[in-house]
Amino acid sequence: MSIGSSSGGDGDLLLHVGETHLRFGKPRVYQGSAEGRRSVAGAWTLENMTVGFRLGAYDASKALVIDPTVSLATYLGGSGSDQAFAVALGADGSVFVTGNTASADFPATVGSLQPMTAGGSDLFVVRLNSTFTASLYSTFLGGSGDDAGRGIAVDAAGNAYVTGFTTSPNFPTTPGAVRPNRPIGEPPGIADAFVVKLNPQGSALVYGTYLGGVNSDVGLAIAIDLAGNAFVTGERSPSISRSRSAPRSCFLGGDRDVFVTSLNSTGTALRYSTFLGEPVPTSATRLPSMLPVRPTSPGRRPARPLRAPP
Repeated sequence: MSIGSSSGGDGDLLLHVGETHLRFGKPRVYQGSAEGRRSVAGAWTLENMTVGFRLGAYDASKALVIDPTVSLATYLGGSGSDQAFAVALGADGSVFVTGNTASADFPATVGSLQPMTAGGSDLFVVRLNSTFTASLYSTFLGGSGDDAGRGIAVDAAGNAYVTGFTTSPNFPTTPGAVRPNRPIGEPPGIADAFVVKLNPQGSALVYGTYLGGVNSDVGLAIAIDLAGNAFVTGERSPSISRSRSAPRSCFLGGDRDVFVTSLNSTGTALRYSTFLGEPVPTSATRLPSMLPVRPTSPGRRPARPLRAPP
């Protein structure tokens, strides 16, 4: 992974991390006075890979405020704890968000796949318009246990692909999926990874499947290619589903190994599935996108965190 940065002539800061490019707008700088706020000239500066601020003349005896530039922002949630873990951008500029919620009054939309909670902590998938002024759809997704979204990707048609983990024995899956049911003999409360594909309206599953074995498995990131094949990575147990032809089809012996799995475009078969790692704890949190739209790395906020199981 290469990391680079540059300071634009307009005062913006550009960060380059591999294929990802982040732009931070020119900061707002001001001081308070009896007449109100007095603006101070300010911009990002970059010297020897160190980011700082370039400031104009100001009164050193008074507090100086440097605020970030925020183009769009919104709250998303209900009266309980709500956590967003991944975001993706649609071809039309709409924004897709997934995470988990303990709010029974999380703002789901009429006609969505699951407008009411099914119990426990449910994952959510929300599609916002490009100006954050409306939800194109918002849905719960889960069963009677705990369910959490950890990675999301979107194809050119607006279908959303989500992975994460679930402890629900009745998580919504589809007939003919790779694993429509939890593994036989799996103890209650053990987490399984899952992969779901939602239609562009958020009203139906194109497919839904468990992914994992009788021990704890967690999907952490997902990407798709132009053919609609899904690529999932996360942390695995010794018994995750895998293909015999994969380079490392046996459990590697560490406390946690990374898994990389590819599903076909209909979610009915594994294209391949393999472990990656050594006999030490290993995890994965991101996959590079195979489309111009990329899922982001998960983020956290401190309120009642629903953590991935060990």
